[in-house]
Amino acid sequence: MTNTARKRLLVPVDYSAGSRRALEFALGLAESLEADVHVLHVWELMPHPPSGMRVQTPDGRSQLLTELIQKNAEDDMNGFLAKVAFPASVRHTHAIESGEPTRRIVEAARAGDYTMIVIGTEGKGALAQFVVGSVAEKVLRHSAIPVLMVPRAKD
Repeated sequence: MTNTARKRLLVPVDYSAGSRRALEFALGLAESLEADVHVLHVWELMPHPPSGMRVQTPDGRSQLLTELIQKNAEDDMNGFLAKVAFPASVRHTHAIESGEPTRRIVEAARAGDYTMIVIGTEGKGALAQFVVGSVAEKVLRHSAIPVLMVPRAKD
């Protein structure tokens, strides 16, 4: 019996050049495999944000902090995706979630029935990655599905 289910690639991004390179690689791979691509950005909340914390926006309105962060993340995602050439044959979606990036990526991979995670090895915050280990390395250790790590471009 043949498995006719369409392959699905999960591509976590942090809007860095490294994650853009991983997305572009995933799109080429998806085109070859006739797979779908789902782009995921995970933003971290402050350790214990006060419930209902409000901030004033530049236009003077009051808004929940989480709503403002979500809107900024959506604007960032749209700007990031606008710089990428998506092949017409590749179906793609995107989502923005909050939480600890490694945990949310691994949970999304498990819940979304993905074939593979395609992730850049170098994102934002090189010093933090050196000290605590990169998100890509943690995803590789905790994922139950294959992880393809895309290295940074050679200079």
